[in-house]
Parts: sequence; structure tokens; C-alpha cells
Amino acid sequence: MKKKFLIGAVAALFLLPTQAFAYTVNNEFNLGPGEGSSIQANPNYIVAHDTANPNATGRNEATFMKRNWANAYTAYIVGDGIVYQVGEPGYVQYGAGSYANANSPVQIELQATPNAALFKQNYKVYIDLIRDSAKRFNIPLTVDSPVNGKGVISHQYISTNWWGDHTDPYGYLASQGVSQTQFAHDVKYGIDGSEADNPATNPTPIPSKPVDPTTAGSGYSVMDSGNNHGHLDQWGRIGNTLKTRGWHVANYQYQYVFIIDRTTGKELARQKAPGVARPDVNVAYKTTGKVGYDVNFNAKQFSGKSVIVMTRATNDANGNTSGGHQDFYETRWYHDIK
Repeated sequence: MKKKFLIGAVAALFLLPTQAFAYTVNNEFNLGPGEGSSIQANPNYIVAHDTANPNATGRNEATFMKRNWANAYTAYIVGDGIVYQVGEPGYVQYGAGSYANANSPVQIELQATPNAALFKQNYKVYIDLIRDSAKRFNIPLTVDSPVNGKGVISHQYISTNWWGDHTDPYGYLASQGVSQTQFAHDVKYGIDGSEADNPATNPTPIPSKPVDPTTAGSGYSVMDSGNNHGHLDQWGRIGNTLKTRGWHVANYQYQYVFIIDRTTGKELARQKAPGVARPDVNVAYKTTGKVGYDVNFNAKQFSGKSVIVMTRATNDANGNTSGGHQDFYETRWYHDIK
């Protein structure tokens, strides 16, 4: 199994009923009391992996994961034609970096067997398990194309957008003749399925709602600078209010939010941000304190401007730079205020 980023915690994990599924779920490798994370994951993503070890059986992988859970583990391993459950679905698993771990209630490994017949058997179980897990947590059956910050994602998507350098499961799937396009199709419709074959899962399309402008860029990757990290979760106009919500991890006394003219780079407004509790961020970055912010501005004062958000962690009580500071400019996400 690949070694992946971890965050430590403990939990008592419980077993899922095997009869709920159309495949066999082996529970003998479930993590027990004092093993695994006790933190509930945000129900945003189902993560698809492969084990990258052609010499190991599914049982080998489950045995290793159970024994080495403090380094890395996922909820499930699909191998030997069945499902081995290790971690508890719904809780943080140590499989794909802190941000993905905190936002993925289920991560699934696929045995990387070179046996074509076994691959075919495993692949059907893998697809069925991904689809069942997504439905359980009300996550869209889209692959690497999140809908409102939710969807099925590959480890490659995580590396491209957030953290890491893994590209699974696509290399292994390709070696068995399954393209990314085919994988996405199978996740959405099931093996040998189509939209016409799945009216319950894929009803007649209805006009999509407009993207909420305050969350349209929420899927952008975390901004990093050394040991400092930040993210803008919500940003946009609601009536006459210009809302900014996110978090900023940096070792300074005060937090300020600035509205910046995107064209000139000049400051248009600033507000001191009272801390907001963000336990998800505290867990992910092993920090403490209220690292979140939720600040509103009067949108009318920015009429005719194209604006971005800058957050500043500083030791200056007035929001300036005296005594040390650290800034994050979110230049990827802006609003033209009319």
C-alpha cells in the first residue's frame, strides 16, 4: 500500500451489516477501540485509490492496513473479489492528505492485481461500492468534476488540486483497459449501464440552478506559505452585503480581511475578523484556536470595482504590518460589483 499523509486521533469503530450490499463485506480487519480517527468527515467526497502493489492480495493489503493504521488506512479495500472493511465510513481516514481526509467520509482502495479475470471481478465490486457509498452520503456520482464542492474524486484529482503526487487509480485502470472516461461513466451509471438504464439514479434532466456566486470558487486549492495556510470558502454578494468566509492558519495575534481593487491592487476596505471556530481546520493542520473568519462588507461602497479578498494575520492591532504579518491574496476568485 502507498504511504500517505496522516493525522493522528483515536476512535472506537463499528461494523457495517454485510447484508446491506450486493457483494461480500469482510469485517475481520475492522479497526477496534483506540484505533483510527474519531473525527467525523465532512460528507463531500468519495475518494478512489488503487493499492499500487501487484504482488499483494486484497487480504494482504487489509492485514497490512489493520496493522499499520497509524500511518495510513482507508474505509475499504476491494480485493480478491470482495470488500475488506478497515476504517469506519463517515469518519476521517488517513489516505489522501489532510484536506481530502477531512472532507471524505469514504476512501476506497482497489487491489492492483495483474490478473485480468480477477480485475474484472474486483472492478464491478469497486464501482458498486463507490456508487453505494456516494448514495449513502448524498454525494453526486460525478468523477473529478465536483458539483457544489461534492463528488467522487480520484487521488490524481487530489494531487492536482490540493496536495501530493499520486495519480491513482488511472494508471492501473488504464493497464486493464479502462479509461478515465469509462471509469466516470461506470461510476455514474453502473457497469454496462446507461442513462436510459438507470431512470431512478439518473432521472430526466431538469434545468440546473445557477451556481451560487458566493460559493463558485470554494473548490480552489488551499493557499500555502511555509507553515501558514488559508482558504476562502465563501465570497460574494448577497443583496447589499459582500460576504467573506474562510480560514487562515498563521501564528499571529490578529486576523483582518481586506477588500482589494483587482485592477489597481489598492486597499478599498478592511475589517478586523473575530475568530470563528473551525474544528475541521484545527484537526487538519494540528492547530488550535478560532482560525476561521466570517466578515461582511457593504457592497455599495465597491460599486464599479472588480474586487478580490486579501486576508492578513498580523501582530498589529490596527491590521497593519508592524510586529510581523502574513498575507494571502485570493486572486483566482473575484467579483465585479455593479
